[in-house]
Amino acid sequence: MRGIVRAVNALPTSDLQARAARLVDELEAAVGSLDLAAALEVRAAVARLDQAIVSRVLIAALEAARKPAPPPAAALTLEEAAGRMGKSKSWLYHERKRLGMGHKVGGSLRFAAVDVERYLRFAATRKGRAS
Repeated sequence: MRGIVRAVNALPTSDLQARAARLVDELEAAVGSLDLAAALEVRAAVARLDQAIVSRVLIAALEAARKPAPPPAAALTLEEAAGRMGKSKSWLYHERKRLGMGHKVGGSLRFAAVDVERYLRFAATRKGRAS
C-alpha cells in the first residue's frame, strides 16, 4: 500500500484522480482473493491512507480559512450607506444582518458599495411591482 501512495504522490495532478480511481478498483477486485493476514495488512494500509486524506482535507480547509477576505472595493460608513439607501442610520444598523451587509472594521461599521447598490436595484424592482 505504501508503494501505491508513493505512486499516487508522484503523479501529475491532472492524472491523480484517474489513477487513484483505478487503484481503488484494483484493490476492490483483489480483496476477495486475500488471505486473512493480507486482508488485515491492506485494511491497516487503507486506514493510514484515510488518515492522510483527512489530514490533507483539514489542512486545505485551515489554509482557506486563514486567507483574509478581500477588502471591499469601496467601503462606506454607516452614515454614507444609509444616505445612499434613503434610510436612517438606525434602520440600517438594525437591518444590516437581515440584509447580509455591513462588517466591523476595527471599531467601525463599514458597508461595501456593491452591497448598497445591489439593495437599491432590488428595492427599485420591488417598487416597480407595487405600482
